[in-house]
Amino acid sequence: MSGAWELYPHPDGPWLLRRGERCYAVDRERASSLAADPGILDAAFARSPDMRAGRRRGVRRWLTILPAGLARRLSAPLSPFCGWTSLATLAAGGAVLMVAAARCGAPIGIRGPSDAAVAWILLVGLNLLHELGHAGALRRCGYPPGAIGLGRLGFLPVLWCDVTPVVLLPSRDRARVDAAGVCWQLGGAGLLAAIGALSGRPAPGTAAVAALVSAGWSLLPVLRLDGYWLLRDLLDADPEAPAPPGAGPMVRLLLSCVRLLQLALLARAVVLAWTLAGAVRLAPSSPPAVVQTAIAAVGAAIIGALVWAGIGRARLLAADLSGISRRARRRNPSVPPA
Repeated sequence: MSGAWELYPHPDGPWLLRRGERCYAVDRERASSLAADPGILDAAFARSPDMRAGRRRGVRRWLTILPAGLARRLSAPLSPFCGWTSLATLAAGGAVLMVAAARCGAPIGIRGPSDAAVAWILLVGLNLLHELGHAGALRRCGYPPGAIGLGRLGFLPVLWCDVTPVVLLPSRDRARVDAAGVCWQLGGAGLLAAIGALSGRPAPGTAAVAALVSAGWSLLPVLRLDGYWLLRDLLDADPEAPAPPGAGPMVRLLLSCVRLLQLALLARAVVLAWTLAGAVRLAPSSPPAVVQTAIAAVGAAIIGALVWAGIGRARLLAADLSGISRRARRRNPSVPPA
């Protein structure tokens, strides 16, 4: 087989064919013939769809921090502890340690440049542990993870882990890969909080609190972060699209709650953008008129985009509630239509 191709067997599902950052599923019956004939591989590569489009769409990759080989080696020790029980224990243990550290009066804050540097390094390490948690869970499910790096989601800088083969897994295993990063991050944050409480140094506790905020943000089902993928894989429904035609009332109700949360966050973002624009305009040393006009134009564009997104979420919410009402009327025909 050509050196550019990598073929990974799987005990239960399709085999994985990787060429650079592109991944393809291969039937086990065809795997031996594909491996024996590079020409067939090139033809399959030209015809097959790219699996990445359905999983990490929206993330623009800037640079690679950990190459695929290094990410696989570093995630290997985490893989045995990526079952559902182990992940729940990690998350719960981290939460307990953080509460205990807070009750013990663990110091939090920045006393100087050295504390800031240490806290920043620890926070980056916890975020890398988050991505390695995704990689370890994918390894446990039988497929090799890819690289880990830095990218952009919208205007937000994010870390990414190439877990493209996750689309080949059943929904329960996909959800485990989605949740593994946050669980490992919470476990690491709890350990840092305990270290800060025992040592009396503020940097570990500060990094632990920042990691807790980061984990909570990643669980919000607003952007295509962990919370979005976790909810999508658990419900088999896209939080950014109308509910599937056969979705039951519970799925529609959960999606309605997600739409309400999204509307609340979008409304808060509109208020924040309006407040910041007003603060710049009313500042004691106000900028020149040209700069104020540019700021107003950018603020208006941001607010307009947020309002447009809110209108789309409101339409989806109305469709979900209408579907729940229709199913209720079919189950109880005596209820008159609204």
